[in-house]
Amino acid sequence: MVDAMRAGDYTGEAAEKVARTVVQGIADVLALTDRLEANCPACSPSTGRLCAALGDLVAAAKAEK
Repeated sequence: MVDAMRAGDYTGEAAEKVARTVVQGIADVLALTDRLEANCPACSPSTGRLCAALGDLVAAAKAEK
């Protein structure tokens, strides 16, 4: 991706657009997981595994951010 962004012209512009889209997508996922995590105490026991997995996702995403 970095090489494509450095290529300039149309390739560079397209690569930058992809990078911005990915970053925005990550931000959207973090916001969604934060909302879901906040509501997990109200989840039924059958969704406990989902809440645990969301917690892992949030932790991993924050560590990579």
